[in-house]
Amino acid sequence: MRVGYEPVSAISGETERSVDGCVVPVRWRTGGSGGTDAASALRLTGDEQHQMGLHCGSLFADVTHPIRGCAAGLQATRIRIPAAGTENDDRNPPRIAVRNAMNLSIGQDAILRHEKQTVGVRVDVVNLMNSDALYNFLSTFSGTHFVSPRSITGRFDIHFRFFSPDCLDAI
Repeated sequence: MRVGYEPVSAISGETERSVDGCVVPVRWRTGGSGGTDAASALRLTGDEQHQMGLHCGSLFADVTHPIRGCAAGLQATRIRIPAAGTENDDRNPPRIAVRNAMNLSIGQDAILRHEKQTVGVRVDVVNLMNSDALYNFLSTFSGTHFVSPRSITGRFDIHFRFFSPDCLDAI
């Protein structure tokens, strides 16, 4: 298990469980910086507000209808906006909402063996729960990114060994 501290004040980690050829890596990350306060959110374009999941009560922003004012309490589904008057860049900054992604990898390395060849197979699933989450919002250099949607890939491996390790002793 690895846990890291990143300079953007986000904690991330990774753990891996393996049982009978089944590997389940789990990665987590607290919300990184990159959010916006309520006043700044109201000045964003409709597309940017839609990306962050901005809403005023039950009215959600979309590309053609941005939110320009809100008396009911401005909130966002993908960004944590501090309550009015409580934002502090050191103690209570706007953050990307916490997200969890689970990847699954199942396979066997040497299903078949024949002299100097082995055959293996593996299936990988990225974002197993198909969670919709914001990864980066309005970054200066890379823009806005979302966690990739669920993807499933299969792999068939054939390994060839052209010489025996015993041959190395003769060299």
